[in-house]
Amino acid sequence: MRTLYDLIVAILCTAILAVFTWIILDPRVGFDDANITQNYAQNIANGLGYVYYAGGERVEGSTSALWTAVNALGFLITGAPEALLASVGFGCTVGMIFFTILIARRLVVMAGLESRYTAIFVALLYACFPALFGWTVWSLMETGLWCFLGAGFLWASVRLLQTRNRSASQADGAALILFAVLMVLTRPEAILLVSGAVLVLFLIDRTLPGPRATGLLLLTTGAGIATFLALTAARTFYFGVPHPNTYYAKVSTDRIAEIKAGARYTLDYIGQPDTLILFALAALGPLAVLRLASAPERRALISVGVFASAVGIGTVAVYTVLGGDHFGSHRYYQIFLVLLVPSTVLGILWLSTKFGRTLQGFALVVSAALVLQWAAFAADKGDYEIEFRLAEDARAAGTVLNQFGDERSVAVYIAGGIAMTYDGPIYDMLGLNWSEMAHADRGRRGSYGAFSKPVFYQALPQVVNPQLDACAADWADNPNVIKAFDNLFQEAHFRELYVLDCLDGVSFFRLRSLG
Repeated sequence: MRTLYDLIVAILCTAILAVFTWIILDPRVGFDDANITQNYAQNIANGLGYVYYAGGERVEGSTSALWTAVNALGFLITGAPEALLASVGFGCTVGMIFFTILIARRLVVMAGLESRYTAIFVALLYACFPALFGWTVWSLMETGLWCFLGAGFLWASVRLLQTRNRSASQADGAALILFAVLMVLTRPEAILLVSGAVLVLFLIDRTLPGPRATGLLLLTTGAGIATFLALTAARTFYFGVPHPNTYYAKVSTDRIAEIKAGARYTLDYIGQPDTLILFALAALGPLAVLRLASAPERRALISVGVFASAVGIGTVAVYTVLGGDHFGSHRYYQIFLVLLVPSTVLGILWLSTKFGRTLQGFALVVSAALVLQWAAFAADKGDYEIEFRLAEDARAAGTVLNQFGDERSVAVYIAGGIAMTYDGPIYDMLGLNWSEMAHADRGRRGSYGAFSKPVFYQALPQVVNPQLDACAADWADNPNVIKAFDNLFQEAHFRELYVLDCLDGVSFFRLRSLG
């Protein structure tokens, strides 16, 4: 009965936040990057192969193999799967919150505290982070799936650390293996995160009395590695390279520059006021464990705390080395809510037993924080609302360019939406969907900094950088565009070859020889 109650709370929390973020963001077709995955999935569903455009090269421009497969299944069901994909994201978010509630309940029970309000407090804390729901439900990227699987993996790990008896280990072990395999299929870096987490579980297991879980942990690691090797072999066979093409386009060979970028990303996340407050509240959990000397399962609580801390540090290390991300609201660290929220709930419930009316005061504080967070999200839209508009505008621009009728080659740097509507060849100037560009100059610094002028001039696309901007002539002078493309649009050689043109509100450069 309690499990059903927890599930209902998770559904209601997700539904309320999904509606709120939908009103604020007005999402229609997902992020532009999500449209890249949709484009590959549509081509796969149509029997064209894993290609960016019909007749193009085989190139893995979508990072998540499992999410691409989910998208392809969506296109087999319907020609416009956006609502279906959002429903999957909704379900994954429900699962993420549900697993968080289950983890929090286990911590509270291990501490010997009353767990009646656990689900409500978890939901209230999640509701203070509306940006999460825009990411997991409406972006149509793999973030919701990733967070769900990560939460499931953490839940299975906590179960294992608590019970560690033979019968429970078999059930928990099956879940642990399943989530590990699915995580590796979802994002390439999962092999590092999963292997590191299992190593920590192994080390903790060696310090605890009772039956060992060595065989289970070895099996989990082996399943994750076998999945990774199989996926790598399939990539190498089909695409000719072992990593997704997005890796080569994004991750520079200049490791110091990548680490600096990743450190800035991490520091920016930690420096957010809401993040700092949540980390401070989560510190109440370890404090409660230290003070609850008579807790029924204090040693297991300590083990869970060590495990959660190690997972958090490992996650930061991985994404720092990989250079972070350019999207708003720090999608890679949204999973930290699964680590921090249960610890916060444990600490608050401990305080309530120690000082009396803490629960009422905490509920008032969280409610006030929720109002402030919602107001802040309504103002800044998570710093990613532009991603929805980019996809919509790019789709509109692709439809306009089809009027040429001769399928001219088009070079773009907003590469998702346009590929969903334009029928001709498309060159992604940032290299995410163009292998030669991605491999050309990997020493460049900065996020998605793979542009190479020699590769561009060798391809010589007929139309360059279409923009749905009522035929404005100054978009090429945008500082970010200038930096990304090394002053390409300003240099004399480019202007000798190309002229600025316009068609039905879409401005672009076209080869002068086209007339």
